[in-house]
Amino acid sequence: MNLNFDQTLVVMPTIAGHASTYHAVADVLKNDGTLVLVVDNGEKAFVPAAVKTKASRDRIRVLRPGVNLNWLGSNNVGATFAKTLGFRYVCFLNDDVRLSDGFFHELRVVAATGPGAGMVVPRYNGFFGKEHQLLENTTSGSKTKISYCDGTCLFIPMEVFNEVGYLDPIFQQPGWGADVDYCYRLTAAGYSIYAADHARLDHYRQRGGKSAKIIYGSEKEWIKLGLEQVRRDLEKKYGSDWRNILPMPSNVYD
Repeated sequence: MNLNFDQTLVVMPTIAGHASTYHAVADVLKNDGTLVLVVDNGEKAFVPAAVKTKASRDRIRVLRPGVNLNWLGSNNVGATFAKTLGFRYVCFLNDDVRLSDGFFHELRVVAATGPGAGMVVPRYNGFFGKEHQLLENTTSGSKTKISYCDGTCLFIPMEVFNEVGYLDPIFQQPGWGADVDYCYRLTAAGYSIYAADHARLDHYRQRGGKSAKIIYGSEKEWIKLGLEQVRRDLEKKYGSDWRNILPMPSNVYD
């Protein structure tokens, strides 16, 4: 198979091998011009059960690093694959989501038409902030300029990624804050972030808690450690005034 795609490498870190991963992969492969790199941090056999055809299976690659790279490290490794193989876009995508029809077409349209687009995200039902929540009655190609987003789905042109660089490894496990930091770095470099209003992502089936139990013992402990980690790392990078520097509500990490 020729891997010199002119489109999108979708990097999907996973550890638990839950069924939602299979559905997320299948949804990605419904879109033309996509290849999925599953970074299997749990060293579990990855069987794409929801992927029925050989042609689709040929568009999946699985990397087993032998250690848990977490979200941040997994995506940085995936971005190296995208650079090496000549992809036009890289997308960091959670493994516990479902995607609307034409999802990547909408992201590409907004990346091409949004003035100074440095990153595009979908509309979705996550919990991080209000700027990219679901909208009703949207039309193809519509977009909204936003100031920040979380890391559930980040769609980045490789020419932008090559300029702005990798996710900052200053953020320790589990890596919270690296997404907002990247938003800040993009805008500081003169780029804009857009929500593609017609690209919909369903995160109601989020299974982060299951992964958290494997790594940290419980979801509660994962959240506690994550909040401690992100406050420490953001202060280390931006100083004690980081809440007023970064483009997000000041109480996000309380």
